[in-house]
Amino acid sequence: MISANRIGFPKIPGVNFTALYNSRQFLYRGQQFDALDMSGILTEPPIEVHNYNVLVPRVDMDGLDVAGVRSVAVSAPIGTNVPWNYRAEGFGEGDLCDLSGSFFAFATTKAQRIASGDPRLSLQERYGNHQGYVDAVSEAAEDLVGDRLLLPADADSIIAAAQASNVLQ
Repeated sequence: MISANRIGFPKIPGVNFTALYNSRQFLYRGQQFDALDMSGILTEPPIEVHNYNVLVPRVDMDGLDVAGVRSVAVSAPIGTNVPWNYRAEGFGEGDLCDLSGSFFAFATTKAQRIASGDPRLSLQERYGNHQGYVDAVSEAAEDLVGDRLLLPADADSIIAAAQASNVLQ
């Protein structure tokens, strides 16, 4: 188990960060099974050889991963995207849903943020107004294009989507 303090996850209202992660095991399926092309005859049940080492990145003050290429949605965020989600009541409650992430929106105004106890800056505090948001998205997209990590046509689409959005409208 990983602690919220260790990776820096913020105390977002309504979010119960349990620091769970999905473990992964290396399974031996027998000599007649080819794991490279997934063909052959499986030995059942498989033999658990060992657990893979799971690495979890630190996060910034918004709860967004600091490692790797920061996409436009991370560089000019409207909320916290995380790669985990919890199972619903009656469906393995308290455990994780594999391959299902979550999104926790930022408050629109500083007053809403303070009233809810959210430590993350509001949209208004970050961007001021809709044009400020569009400018932040444009800058993030153009930076990625300049670093050859985003195609210009994709940047244009992302910027157009920001302009058409209702963020701070």
